[in-house]
Amino acid sequence: MNGQGKSKKPPGFLASPKFQEISRESFARHNRTPDVSFNTYFAYKTRELQRELAGKKTIFLDTNHWINLRHVVMQSPLERPSYKEILTLLNDLHERQQICCPISFLLFEELMKQTDPVTRLNTARLMDRFSDGVCFQFPLELARNELRHFLLKRLPGLSCESKAWVWTKTGFFYGELFPTISKIQDATNDLIQKAWTDLMWAVGLENILEIIDSSDSGTDFWERYAVAANSDAKTYRSLDITYAKVLEREKAFLVRQLVDDELDIVSKEIWDAFPQCRNPDNLTPVRKSDYSPHNLPSLQILAGIVAADMLGGKKFNSHDMLDFRHAALAIPYCDAVCADHAMATRLRDKPCEFGKIYGTHILGRADEMFNYLKTL
Repeated sequence: MNGQGKSKKPPGFLASPKFQEISRESFARHNRTPDVSFNTYFAYKTRELQRELAGKKTIFLDTNHWINLRHVVMQSPLERPSYKEILTLLNDLHERQQICCPISFLLFEELMKQTDPVTRLNTARLMDRFSDGVCFQFPLELARNELRHFLLKRLPGLSCESKAWVWTKTGFFYGELFPTISKIQDATNDLIQKAWTDLMWAVGLENILEIIDSSDSGTDFWERYAVAANSDAKTYRSLDITYAKVLEREKAFLVRQLVDDELDIVSKEIWDAFPQCRNPDNLTPVRKSDYSPHNLPSLQILAGIVAADMLGGKKFNSHDMLDFRHAALAIPYCDAVCADHAMATRLRDKPCEFGKIYGTHILGRADEMFNYLKTL
């Protein structure tokens, strides 16, 4: 993970009374229900999260908006107009449980670029507060779930949600990973994994900052990503081809990469889970007329914004690449996406028009955010 070093000591928050109590209560409760498997328990926690989000507006804030809100909290001279009023509205809507401002691994990447530990901590606390610990799944897991969702929709006799499930908790922001000890009984591993789930459900960004060393930056993946994008853009511009053609190529590249990496894993999961659907004669074939922007939407949006900017003469940097990924994750699954003004304009306008396609409010300026929040 970019910008992360190794922990130099055990995380202090685990020894706090709060987490000690969570651990004691969790092990005691799960010891009383050994017949409940880890998979069953994790499915229960997921349904609990679904109920928590039901009826709430999900609002994604890009890093610059979190920083502007932090200026208000810290009474900084850098405070910008309207953000005090925006913070007041967010507080009110959050207290009435009407909104959730989810975070993501990508936001954490940008958080770790803040070099001042005091302002970084205050930003993390704001994110914890308004997200309630709700987090997008790690981008690879999210794309895998979109592929699984697309395939499940082709199976006969199965009811499928309109969108893939993309949410988790902050403790799993780097992937839903669970401890497994090979030399102990399955029942004991189940117990440990259920207790681990409870622990990760309670972890916030403020806790994670205790175990991350931002001084060991290493090779910047996002810089290398930008270099590759600039190389592709140079090639496209030399060919003098249309946006539609570049979009087609970018989509094909992303889908092929996903299929090559994940199809075997996902298809085996589906094969094992739904034996009644194994007859290939019953599968719904994929036709060209079945195209929908809601099939693998994060890949389609990423391809769309990259294609538009590649033909626009833009020189990409690492910040651009993160912004593209923010948009790709958030637009299909959030009610509103707050980017910087330039990015919001590109996402809303032709050729992308993602707000119209996905029914998402895409906001850039502070007054747009304020006016949207006033409607809730």
